[in-house]
Amino acid sequence: ENCKEMQVWGAKNLKGLEIFSNVETIILNGDEESYSSITSFDAKPFKNLGRFDISNYAITSLDLTYSNNLWYVEVNNCRDFSAIKTASNSDYVVYMINLPKLTDMSKCEFKNAKGIEFKLTGIQDIDVSNNPTLEWLNVAGDYDAEGEMQVYELNSINVAGCDDLWELHFDIVKLQSLRLSGLPLF
Repeated sequence: ENCKEMQVWGAKNLKGLEIFSNVETIILNGDEESYSSITSFDAKPFKNLGRFDISNYAITSLDLTYSNNLWYVEVNNCRDFSAIKTASNSDYVVYMINLPKLTDMSKCEFKNAKGIEFKLTGIQDIDVSNNPTLEWLNVAGDYDAEGEMQVYELNSINVAGCDDLWELHFDIVKLQSLRLSGLPLF
């Protein structure tokens, strides 16, 4: 019950995790053997959750609206992942990495996010407009295991209305359109 950080590797289920309701950090790392075992995560019991990382599981969506102490979220290599919702009362950052089925920005709610990274998701039109708390946005491709460049191809990025935006970073990206209107002049 007094556990503050929990790291779970290769778990095939999360039964009993809720007894650690005061946990502040949860890191779940799957592998090919355990990938399809975990398809959902219920964050409701974890009111103090500040950091949540999940990698290599078949989770399809994530609802962190009950996590008001959130400061860090990472979803990495969850090939079936397609939706995320956060409604934190605190400042936090979000990393969305290698998520091919995350294709629709309307299924991404990042209320009060200070920073967001999209790395090789299925989204082709990134729209974080009217997110006045966003300070940085990173959009990137990557290199595969053989060292081959994987370009992140995008139609558009819209950061209009992101009043606090001070860093916009692109790496290994092919971009057709960028909307910057409404940003403060430096």
